[in-house]
Amino acid sequence: MLSDFLIFPIPAHSLALWLELRLMTRNWANPRLRYAGLGLFLYALTLGLDLLAAVAPSPTVGQFLARLQWPLLFLPAIFWFGATVHLLPEETPWQHCLNRSWGYGLLPQAGPFYLVGVGSHLIFDFRSDPPPSGPVYSLLPGRSFS
Repeated sequence: MLSDFLIFPIPAHSLALWLELRLMTRNWANPRLRYAGLGLFLYALTLGLDLLAAVAPSPTVGQFLARLQWPLLFLPAIFWFGATVHLLPEETPWQHCLNRSWGYGLLPQAGPFYLVGVGSHLIFDFRSDPPPSGPVYSLLPGRSFS
């Protein structure tokens, strides 16, 4: 039954979207709030795409929405890491180094990573459902080796 399926995802999506809007409108100039809000926005977008893929009118549309959604799962963590880096005190010796490596290394790579994930079968192989990991997925840091 479709209504049973939507009991938990819709409130989770609504709460994430509300909290994101609350953080973003509170103080956009504060990088901690900005990056936490952007992470929550991407999380809400991921939940929304998952909901839309589940109720898609055709399997082709559902597969397209899933193709957009799966690589998006990695992006909220990147922004939340940026918010965490900005929580460190200014006098911490490695705060500046982490901030620069995040801003000039990790963040600029997020866009090309998402485009490669959506446009190819290198990270996720979308020819089956659910998509298994592709050949490049094993090169990503933080994946499980078990």
